[in-house]
Amino acid sequence: MADALSGARGGSGRCTLNPVFRLQDQPLPDKVRAYAYDQLTTLPPPARYVKPYWRVFALSILGMAVMAATEPLLPALLKPMLDGTFVDKDENVMRLVPIFILVIFLVRGIASFVGTYAISWVGNKLVMDLREEMFRKLLALPTRFL
Repeated sequence: MADALSGARGGSGRCTLNPVFRLQDQPLPDKVRAYAYDQLTTLPPPARYVKPYWRVFALSILGMAVMAATEPLLPALLKPMLDGTFVDKDENVMRLVPIFILVIFLVRGIASFVGTYAISWVGNKLVMDLREEMFRKLLALPTRFL
């Protein structure tokens, strides 16, 4: 695509991007060709787009971290539960371990929801911002470019 804009294949810098309207006969100004080539070859860092939504992005990372931190808790509770209920027959363990398991699943569910929802929200906002920026730049181009 950049070759078609810059005329790098021996072309004369004519517009060859839109075969439907047959604009190949109309040359693009050098300024437009240079602008389009710069926009195609240099991409801004993604952090620039995430910056307005850093709080929600941090919330999604926090949710994922809580989800990862609670992952080993269930196997860690299984040994005391099995030993306390079947071997020792401790009534406190029989009452408390199921409550702890329910709390772990509740925390994991909330953390998973928050992490997934927040990262999806940020992703949708980023795509919308990129679309708005692209359309803004397309509207600013001369009609011969299109």
